[in-house]
Amino acid sequence: MESINIQQKELISPRGIKGDVRLFLSRMSTKGYRNLPSSMSGAGTSLFNDKDRGLFLSEMEAIERIANSMSISRCLVSDAESLGDLAANIDEFPTISKISEPTSINNEYSSKRILRWIQSIELQSKSQKYIPLEFVSLYTNRLFNGEGITNPISTGMSVHDNYTHAILNGIYEVIERDAIALTWLLKYPGKRITNNPYELDFNVFDNEFLGNTELYDVSTIEGIYTFCLKAKSYHNQNISTVLMFATHINPMEALKKLKKELTSVIYSMVESSKFLPDIINQDYNDFVSVEQSGLYMAHQKNQEFFSFFDEAQEIIFDEKFKNTFENANEELKYIKSLLKNRSIYVTDLTNRECRERGIKAVKVNIPSLQPISFVHRSRFLCHKRIKEYSIEKLGYYDFEKLNSMPLPFS
Repeated sequence: MESINIQQKELISPRGIKGDVRLFLSRMSTKGYRNLPSSMSGAGTSLFNDKDRGLFLSEMEAIERIANSMSISRCLVSDAESLGDLAANIDEFPTISKISEPTSINNEYSSKRILRWIQSIELQSKSQKYIPLEFVSLYTNRLFNGEGITNPISTGMSVHDNYTHAILNGIYEVIERDAIALTWLLKYPGKRITNNPYELDFNVFDNEFLGNTELYDVSTIEGIYTFCLKAKSYHNQNISTVLMFATHINPMEALKKLKKELTSVIYSMVESSKFLPDIINQDYNDFVSVEQSGLYMAHQKNQEFFSFFDEAQEIIFDEKFKNTFENANEELKYIKSLLKNRSIYVTDLTNRECRERGIKAVKVNIPSLQPISFVHRSRFLCHKRIKEYSIEKLGYYDFEKLNSMPLPFS
């Protein structure tokens, strides 16, 4: 099988962005693999003109995407009842209920139906378990009558030069997506931060004429920080409001990531808008991709749906990071303790391309947390995480008040 080909290029930042940011794109050819797109891309953003860092990040994201597109771990074809204790407890996983989402394109889960299961490790118990392949790999297709219970997504996919850091990054991303989903579905804005924590400047626009940003603490897991940056441009009706999120146990690390995320997200949306010029006139109930949802909600006509952020309590964020870890293993041990009542499944996806570069690839699933979904008819609205978090933060749960608009995330 031929090796993949990676081409790299530097991109020009969008107009209005300060000049200390560089963007890079790695595009890979996957002609040697069947049933995969002919090309996939990874974007890397670096601050302060660090070209090597930007190129490295873009290549790693491209490698991450292809690792997530194939399974190298052991797979079984079976129903859950036949697997017995080898199967993960699917009651923990977000699945579809036709009662709450009658027009969903997905199937309800049945323990008696056949589907593919992939070998994984449950970190808390350190036990081997099999989880449905659809929760791990992209482009799985529906081969058996029990499949179609979810829509494959890259959440929790991570590459690094060692397994521990890869697992940590995967966990942080799953928690980040939990915060994204809950913030939007419950219209709960968290707390608005009125100062510049750690003297970080989040006004990436050159001047007040172009737009502004607002920072929110939307953490959903005690002891782990998630921040949301809401960016608004004043004179671009197609990309008027954009949301970015970042998660880390160290708040400074999460906040630093947000600034880089803002730049790459704006560039991505500017590029995507060229291919979806009439998105605002489409029926969002038919949306199935991140580009559709993100661009639709970014349009100036939909700005009223972000008004719930105006109700956020204002705070000054001055928390100091008190936890110091001797190594990544200690950090992972602590993170596991914060998630002690939640299963954490890790699937090894280290393929040939990873091994050639000396890196590891994993996919992390924390099924009790709320996933994001760009398939609007399948948003997993019956997952018990929504109800539990709503009662915790709002004091009540009302299914009818869940946000009906598509996810404004890119």
